[in-house]
Amino acid sequence: MKDGFEITRRQNPEFGGMRFSQLPTETQAAILSFELAVDLLINMPDDEVLDIFSRLNSYAVVLNEQEKINATHFSSFKILADKIGRKYLEYWRDQGILTSSGILRMQEVSLVSDLLIAMREGIKPKKQIRRYYDEYEKEGNYEDDIGDVEVKFDAVIAKIVQIYPEGLREKEFSRPYAFYSLFTAVAHCLYGLKAGDPKVANYILLARGVSLESDSEIQRARNALDAVQELYSEEMVSFSKEDIEFLRDSRRATTDEPVRKRRTNYLLKKMA
Repeated sequence: MKDGFEITRRQNPEFGGMRFSQLPTETQAAILSFELAVDLLINMPDDEVLDIFSRLNSYAVVLNEQEKINATHFSSFKILADKIGRKYLEYWRDQGILTSSGILRMQEVSLVSDLLIAMREGIKPKKQIRRYYDEYEKEGNYEDDIGDVEVKFDAVIAKIVQIYPEGLREKEFSRPYAFYSLFTAVAHCLYGLKAGDPKVANYILLARGVSLESDSEIQRARNALDAVQELYSEEMVSFSKEDIEFLRDSRRATTDEPVRKRRTNYLLKKMA
């Protein structure tokens, strides 16, 4: 049984393709010393087994969508989303984007997955995350740019830090829905996101965003985003039609595709 255990390269590049018997002695020992809590249900009919699981689940926390996805997917995309989510654990907490309790429920992986999909496919609704996990689970469907996308993700975060060196905490952009739009707007400026279906209204992103290379360009973007932040202040006395639509899109159906695209376009227009 032990020799039948094989590690894939996706799970571990160093030991990928090896069987258990081929692993270094210390690695074998580490695996064998890992503790698992197990209850054996021997010679028990299926209906009783299902009844026990039902009783257990009635007292336990029900798995959320991301936790279910992670339990059933093993692609390079899944591994990358987990890796980036962990890499920025302190960032999510320090910026006030996610709480520690949310991170325990894999909200950081859900957010990163959502953003990675936007970078590769264009802005999509959050409810389609599972669809892309399923698609990328097919061999080779995410292997072509797996290394490059992490570099681009890091670059987008670094640019957001340049725009907001003091951080996002206490700002509207620290809310997950707003951070998504800030991230996609900056990503569009740096790399360009797929525009979407030109036949569908409200689904088209603007042309390539503004440059964010020089200090003056970064400051101009910051000034524009600060003006957007003021929309949420009660001190505002007048709003344009676009302002009102943006505020409406910030309050309902915030993860739908057309709403997300309108918000990103609004930010891009302000930053231009």
